[in-house]
Amino acid sequence: TMRGVYEKASVWRQASALMASSTSIRPDKVTYHTLISTFGKGHQSLKAMQALESMRHSSLRPGLPGYNAAIRALAIEDNFEDFVGQRWGEALKLYRRMEEDSLRPDLGTYNGLVSVYGMAGKWSWALQVLEDVAQARLTPDEVTWSSVVDACA
Repeated sequence: TMRGVYEKASVWRQASALMASSTSIRPDKVTYHTLISTFGKGHQSLKAMQALESMRHSSLRPGLPGYNAAIRALAIEDNFEDFVGQRWGEALKLYRRMEEDSLRPDLGTYNGLVSVYGMAGKWSWALQVLEDVAQARLTPDEVTWSSVVDACA
C-alpha cells in the first residue's frame, strides 16, 4: 500500500502531508499506526507522540502496534534535546496506558522500554524490564540483551 511505501522510505513529511490533505478520508487504526511508525523512523518522536494522541482523541483505541511504534520512536535520537530527559517518563506513561487499554505487552514493547530507559541513564529500570520479560514468560532475544548491556554501560 501507499502507506507502507511511505513508512519503509521513512518519508515522514510526505506521510504527514498526506494525512493533512485527506479531509474526506477518515484515518483508521492501520493508518495511525503506520503514521506513528513513520514518524519514529524519521526521528520525529514528538510527532509520533502527537499522532498517538490524535488517534486517542479520534475515538480510535490504539493497538499494540501503535503503542510499540510510539515507544520505539522515543528510543530514537532526534533533534528535540529538551525532550530527551522526558522520554523515559513518556515511555512509562505509554506502558501504563497499554495496561489501562487491556493490551498485553510483547517483547517489542519491553525492548523499546529498555532502550528508552538506557538512553535516559535509568539502568536499574532497564534491569526491572528484564525481570518483567521473565514474568511475562517471554524469552529475551538479541535486541533485549544488547539493549540491557547498552543501558548498563
